[in-house]
Amino acid sequence: MPFYQGLKHDRTLYREGDQAFIAARLLDLRASLAKRIPDRDLRASLLLGTWNIRDFDGNKFKQGPRRQESLHYLAEVLACFDICAVQEVNDDLRSLEKVLRLMGPSYDFMATDVTLGDSGNRERLAFVYDTRKVRFRSVVGELVVPDPRGGSARQIARTPMIAEFQAGWFKFTICTAHIYFGDNSPSSEGYKRRVAEIATIAKILAERAEKEDTNYIFLGDFNVISRTDATFKALEAEGFVIPPELRRSNMGGDKDYDQIAFRSKEFQKIKAGVFDWREAVFRDADFDYYKTRMTTQDERGRPVPADKLEDHYHDWRTWQMSDHLPLWVQFAIDFSDDYLRSIVTP
Repeated sequence: MPFYQGLKHDRTLYREGDQAFIAARLLDLRASLAKRIPDRDLRASLLLGTWNIRDFDGNKFKQGPRRQESLHYLAEVLACFDICAVQEVNDDLRSLEKVLRLMGPSYDFMATDVTLGDSGNRERLAFVYDTRKVRFRSVVGELVVPDPRGGSARQIARTPMIAEFQAGWFKFTICTAHIYFGDNSPSSEGYKRRVAEIATIAKILAERAEKEDTNYIFLGDFNVISRTDATFKALEAEGFVIPPELRRSNMGGDKDYDQIAFRSKEFQKIKAGVFDWREAVFRDADFDYYKTRMTTQDERGRPVPADKLEDHYHDWRTWQMSDHLPLWVQFAIDFSDDYLRSIVTP
């Protein structure tokens, strides 16, 4: 359950009148989440999410830092999930820690070290989870690509994170990744690397799933172009099941960048979807409110002309929330009846 520390009385964080506006947006966000995402329950199901939160919170392009209100909105969304994979967490974890405090004392997180090198972009990956529902099973690490020839295999640009958890009867190994982008030309080296990274991780996880008595989940920002593209086929080729509702997770609504894929004998989907926060916060209709509160420089530090400020607002808000939409899947975790029936009728 999210908390709202300082929202009512702290004059150092908000301008006069901001509290009422933010509280109204939070009410709209809560209503939208209740409409679009199922309520969490204690026993029968797990709500799993994934969200690339843009440059969280590096401020590399001087479009931030994130406003305190944005942290409230992020907390509200993340608190809808029992466990959520987060990509593009930067080396400074203070903003993530602030969000966790707003989410409440039952939430915890684990994060990778930053991935060094230009392609690593000093990013971390993280899992945020509710300890009342999800139990960490003491195994966590970064996925290293083996080289069968005994040499030095090319590693994933941003090192994937893998960990073991349990919720109810459902034990699962979960791997999150932020796949290399490059560009969208199939003949380019960057595109080929993107496909190869997805295929490599999926193959490693599929081989483990064949040997181990657990369920595998592979999720994150795969930079998948579409479900007919080689980027998606590389994932599907290893036997992963991807709910068909997980479509169009970019701001333009025309790319399938983010995915949640299951390699599991016990996976029983209940519902799945993509949540568009723009219907409740940082709405198109809020431009007049933010035009005196947002940055008025572009990512290169150049002043934005007055007649371009509204276009700039649509980009600026992605640095406050994200340029990706969160994905979610609800699936069953209580197999008590099945177990008992197997005893009655072997």
